Amino acid sequence: MGMNLTMIKAIQGHIDSSFDDDRWMLAPGDSGIRLNFWFMGDDPDGPVVTCSVYPPNPDGKENAPAHSHSSDTIRIVVEGRFKVGTKWYEAGEMRIQDAGRIYGPEVVGPDGCKQIIIFEKRSSIFPNYVKDEDTRAHAAGKEAFSKLMAPFNQPRAASPAAVSR
Repeated sequence: MGMNLTMIKAIQGHIDSSFDDDRWMLAPGDSGIRLNFWFMGDDPDGPVVTCSVYPPNPDGKENAPAHSHSSDTIRIVVEGRFKVGTKWYEAGEMRIQDAGRIYGPEVVGPDGCKQIIIFEKRSSIFPNYVKDEDTRAHAAGKEAFSKLMAPFNQPRAASPAAVSR
């Protein structure tokens, strides 16, 4: 069973959750983003699924500047709207992004957004910003995120087999 950043416990081999789950964490800073990270498998750099709830953005403020990630990603908009560059993605649409390719900026729609992002590698969650000033501006967030992730970047012992009902 994959682990998750908020340490939600598995019961009988599975975890029940939703975008309204109050056990999810708030992202570092004052963005108001609620999220959880679901780590798949035991590889310390294995895949991770992030589920995020972005608050309404009536002013169209940029959420993230142009950046890349060092792994392939799949983004699925579940509710609301989300803009990457000049393209708006609606509920039910997805974007598959190649590793190392620059994209953005990102903007959440006026009514907020719920989305799922799947990263090929855990180590690639935090973005590589294009501009040095963006890297500096997000340094504190990266440090806080690195501390949160540290326990999950270690090899884990295999768990005993369990019967799932």
